[in-house]
Amino acid sequence: MRQHVLLVLALLALAPHCTWAQAVDEPASLCFRGGPRSECSSFLITELGYAERQLLFWEVGWMKNVGGRLALGGTLLKAPFADQGLGLKPRVRVWLASDLSLDVGAGLLFESEEMDQGFTGHVGFNIADMLQPYAQVEVVKDKWRGTDRATSIGVRGGSYLAVAGTALILFGLAMSAAGGGIGW
Repeated sequence: MRQHVLLVLALLALAPHCTWAQAVDEPASLCFRGGPRSECSSFLITELGYAERQLLFWEVGWMKNVGGRLALGGTLLKAPFADQGLGLKPRVRVWLASDLSLDVGAGLLFESEEMDQGFTGHVGFNIADMLQPYAQVEVVKDKWRGTDRATSIGVRGGSYLAVAGTALILFGLAMSAAGGGIGW
């Protein structure tokens, strides 16, 4: 949990230094919310997602717009309530409009106590860097049960939604720990 708190604090510390939008012709050098090159030279990726098999996961990273419609970058991912631990995913984003993009990523899940190294990949439509319905494929080798292949669908919240969702989760975990559990 300490790692998650440090991650949120780092993102919140970076947010004031990011340019949200500029009225001049020159795009912002670094944006908190992603946008095409006309708006941002580069942008942070902060995502909190839910998928059928993983429950919750986080992805944080950076992308650089390398053309009018193309951005390249990568993320570090963490599924705290699943067995796979950490992963690294190169990403490609194609801007279809100023607030709509196709997002594709494929990468490695690192070895953990439960799993050997694995693969993860996704494709989704990113709406205003706030919401992304997506499909995902994972292939992991469980150290005791063998290879597990999974296809799932899910939704990700980006930028502000990811930070707010993470803060709510951390608040809930802290309240649960302080009160001995949450009584629903």
